[in-house]
Amino acid sequence: MPRAEALGQPLHLTGNLDGKVARFTYHHMHVGIGTTQIAGQLDIDGLPSINETFINLNLKKGLVTMSDLRFLFPEDVYSKLEPLGSFHATGNFVGFVNDFVANGTSKPESAKSSLTST
Repeated sequence: MPRAEALGQPLHLTGNLDGKVARFTYHHMHVGIGTTQIAGQLDIDGLPSINETFINLNLKKGLVTMSDLRFLFPEDVYSKLEPLGSFHATGNFVGFVNDFVANGTSKPESAKSSLTST
């Protein structure tokens, strides 16, 4: 589990939270760390047990820089993700951390092509 000092830079959160830790909605979500900025809505039900928590994330707008998120991944996983660099993303994630459906579109920040996956 990442600790706050592992972030290495400030984490900025804005928006509205409704509910309690076990079940909440994060409306008008805006999260920023470094140059990474994501916006949308997040619904969580089932904390504190992350493996039993249902997640519904609607990512309406995102600019992701992999180096900003290094703290989230073990080194062997990060080394495979690092070449992604920075990219724009939109999409949805619905389900549990180990059983989910995700779809979205990503576009490298410096490219004119995009990738859509489901």
